[in-house]
Amino acid sequence: MKQAPIVLGIVLAGLCSITACAGGSPANVSAPSPTKKWDFTVAHLSAAPRDGYYADQIPAIGDDGTIYAGGSLGLFAIRPDGTEKWHHDSPGQSANSPVHFVLIDDIGNIWFDVTSSDSGGAARVGPDGKGGEVGSIAPVTQLGSAFDGTVFMATAASVLQLSTSRDNPAVMWRGYATGMAFTSDGGMVFTRGADILSYADRAHSVMWNHKVYEGGCGAPVVAADGTIYLPRTSGMDAYNHDGKRLWAFDLSDRATSPSIGDDGTLYFGSDDGKLYALYSDGHLKWKFASGSAIRTSPAVTSNGEVIFGGVDHNLYALDSLGNLKWRFTAGGQVFSPTVATDGTIYFQSSDGKLYAIQDTAENGGLLGQWPKYGAGVRNTARAAH
Repeated sequence: MKQAPIVLGIVLAGLCSITACAGGSPANVSAPSPTKKWDFTVAHLSAAPRDGYYADQIPAIGDDGTIYAGGSLGLFAIRPDGTEKWHHDSPGQSANSPVHFVLIDDIGNIWFDVTSSDSGGAARVGPDGKGGEVGSIAPVTQLGSAFDGTVFMATAASVLQLSTSRDNPAVMWRGYATGMAFTSDGGMVFTRGADILSYADRAHSVMWNHKVYEGGCGAPVVAADGTIYLPRTSGMDAYNHDGKRLWAFDLSDRATSPSIGDDGTLYFGSDDGKLYALYSDGHLKWKFASGSAIRTSPAVTSNGEVIFGGVDHNLYALDSLGNLKWRFTAGGQVFSPTVATDGTIYFQSSDGKLYAIQDTAENGGLLGQWPKYGAGVRNTARAAH
């Protein structure tokens, strides 16, 4: 008889409300604010979508410290001091659909999504900002780069393999693709549509498919031991490398794509306004109640900070026990943050700005098995190995 997955969350949440695992300081207490180093206007976003939430925007950081951030019409390269290095204009891009995803491949090219009024695809430029569109089929849902350096573009129509040595992409799979993560054995875990989790080996052969009956699947992530974590409409699931569900943590609302700390702790937000920390076995470690829905992935730093943004215009920093360390208020919804090696925190906001924040203490930069959205500062979506 097939063993049913362990279902956690609702019962544990009740137990934790009267124990230490409920987390530390609530969001409404006073807290210090870190120093803003600078901000840079990259976009002029239109009114919020019908559900009231903007889609995430995730910058990437190059080896020389250059920050690449998507704008309302193209890509910006910004120096660490906040001055513009260059801007690549995308004439076909719709002003109502800004750049959401930025990826730096192994040879230094920068890839980003381009959405027009009736289609979408990816563009590639060099470190000098010169280049152009290389693939167009449908709006992009994620960009990533496998361990062999191959670039992939997930869309609502297909998964495209975009070789760094060719101008034209090759369609690998016809089918829906929402998010992806690359495993150290050369394979790829990916979601198709809202309810299918799949794994393909290094030869691009699909080895298994798993039906997720709850639906609403987001971008998967992979831990150092090969465990796959999948956010969905009403919680978070864990799977082994063979596609067997190990446990399910149920929520009343959707979960964000998670991050994984160096010790294996899983961190993710939810539309219920809480930031959750789970042990790798699926048990609740603590939860923190923010001021609004959380639609972004947190960043985990070397000193144990968990940094995340909220719809309430705040960037929060918690310690490893879930206590509020500081809060920074931006001019709009805060998107997924990243952290440079010098500890500077970068994030974009629906107010159209890229912010650079100096932490209140040395944070040591990113550290973890999957420390932020896209796994690292280049947003490759590669698992630790």
